[in-house]
Amino acid sequence: MGIQEPRFDLHEMQMYFEQEIQNVRTLSDLELSENDYRRLGIKLKSLFAFANNSNFADDFMLCIAVYWTYNFIYWDEKYAKFNSELFQMFEELSQYTQRHQLDMFLECFHDFGLNGYQIDTGDLMKNCELTVVRHAGIPFDEQLTMFELLERYATVDSDIAYQTVAPFLPKKTRHIMSFMDKQMKEAVIEELQQLLQATVHTHSKKELLSEFPNMSVSLISHCIYWRESQTLKMVTI
Repeated sequence: MGIQEPRFDLHEMQMYFEQEIQNVRTLSDLELSENDYRRLGIKLKSLFAFANNSNFADDFMLCIAVYWTYNFIYWDEKYAKFNSELFQMFEELSQYTQRHQLDMFLECFHDFGLNGYQIDTGDLMKNCELTVVRHAGIPFDEQLTMFELLERYATVDSDIAYQTVAPFLPKKTRHIMSFMDKQMKEAVIEELQQLLQATVHTHSKKELLSEFPNMSVSLISHCIYWRESQTLKMVTI
């Protein structure tokens, strides 16, 4: 996805994401570029800096959800200070305003038909964090590596499979999964195992989208591509 400069007004960005969200299942499916993610962060920082009422962010919750998701995907020590400044601005809001914004944030996923993964830790902030971590999932550029890692463990218990591949996880995926609890890590691994097994029997994107209704569209598409390349290798050997 590429965001053109003329349309990079926060109102227009919200409308743009609202349109694009109809074609995805997870926010990582948007495939936002790193440059666009950073620009979005600058706009949101201005929003928090100059806001003067408790409802200032209500109209931009999808933008905030997209940014927070890609903050996990593109996290880098070089930009850690900027990101911490943005979240510090949120933390400086009154407790009432914070709670209102977090409630609205989670409601945003429901409003746009996005999976909230039924996360309930008893901590509202943690619920929001785990929701976006789940939406960050396996970054697009590391999915093929994950398929390679898990292929030999496709039928192994998910907890054992995770423990086995954990030391070899690619950088972004390792960072994202470090925020997940044990149950969520195993759920992600189990889904990948099931997808890998399913692609042995079918390469039909339509069938797989139906079989895995909550799974990332890009993950399914990429797995089909990976499986076909593996089949082709076997044929040419």
